Amino acid sequence: MVLFFLMGGSQAELQSTIEFDVVSPKNGSLIPAFTLQLNSTADGTASVTGLNLTGSLTYFNSNYSLVATEIGYFDPRPLESLLTFVLEGVVVPFVNQYLKVGFPIPTVDGLSFVSPKVVVADGYLEVATQLNYPNPSLV
Repeated sequence: MVLFFLMGGSQAELQSTIEFDVVSPKNGSLIPAFTLQLNSTADGTASVTGLNLTGSLTYFNSNYSLVATEIGYFDPRPLESLLTFVLEGVVVPFVNQYLKVGFPIPTVDGLSFVSPKVVVADGYLEVATQLNYPNPSLV
C-alpha cells in the first residue's frame, strides 16, 4: 500500500494481484485459472487521539485488468461489482478498525498533547501541538 499526502487530504493507493483458482475434480488440488491486477485508491483523514495518530479511509475508486489467464481471454468488468463489494464491505472497514486505534506517537513518559492538529501538506503529514509536562522540576 502506498500513501500519498496531498494538500487538503491524503490518499492511499493499493496495487495488488489477485489469483483465482479452481478445484480439480480429479484430486482436489488448486489449478490457477486467471490473475487480475487491482489498482485501488481511497481518500483518508488523519487525527490525533490521546497519544496515537489515528485515521480513516473512505473507498474511492478501483480498476481491474486481466494479466494472466489459463482459461482464455475474457473481459473482467463483470467481476468489478463483486470486487468493489469486497473492498467497500470488508477491506476498508477492516483497515479502519486498525486506523481507529491508531499508531503510538513516540513521546517522553508523562508528556501529553494539548490541542493537537494534523496538517496534511504535499508529501508529508505534520502533527502540531502544545505540550503538557506535569513535572516541571525535571525541566
